[in-house]
Amino acid sequence: MPDLPEQDLYEVYLRSTTPFSDSPVIYLNTQTDSRIATLIDSGSSDCFMDPTTASLLNLSPTRLEHPLRLRLFDGSSASAGLITEAVTLVCRFPHGPEQELWFLRTPLDSTVGAVLGHCWLKKNNPDVIKRWMTIASY
Repeated sequence: MPDLPEQDLYEVYLRSTTPFSDSPVIYLNTQTDSRIATLIDSGSSDCFMDPTTASLLNLSPTRLEHPLRLRLFDGSSASAGLITEAVTLVCRFPHGPEQELWFLRTPLDSTVGAVLGHCWLKKNNPDVIKRWMTIASY
């Protein structure tokens, strides 16, 4: 992977790594019947997965063509450094079909294994019902 000058790094955004009491969290089911606590965060640009979760699921990482700088909610860069890998996972939603999702690998809070961000919300246009913390429809 070529080193890009600091000013030429691509950036992604992660607004929340820890669910709050009113944060929508769902459980994604994998093809091996594992369940992943997943935060839905419209302020995050992309989908993210914790490296520990990816390892537990035996997901093989793919090296990114260009490293990504992760910006946090306060505008600072993540202390974990650049994101250099992603994983793909086929999962089932509580009230929907299977989907193949692409996650950038970066450390998250231990209470969640993954984050579904704006790119997923835009594609799927879910009706998020915070009261029940589930996805009503896609």
